Amino acid sequence: MSGRVRRARTEHRRQQRHPHGEHDPWGRPLDETTILILPTWTYHGRGYTTTAGTELALASAARAREHARTDRAA
Repeated sequence: MSGRVRRARTEHRRQQRHPHGEHDPWGRPLDETTILILPTWTYHGRGYTTTAGTELALASAARAREHARTDRAA
């Protein structure tokens, strides 16, 4: 039963995100039989590109460490 529910949920979310159907970058409809092959990959860099992004990541890591410490102490 869980497989059927999972498939139904996946289909429901897909319809929410793409009410007119999924399309490839050229506007052609996608389905389970379509295979999209990307002939090239491009490296766009690494790390955070903005100071705000860096600050958010550092704050999130600090909160995760604090959460882990409180879990161990309990």
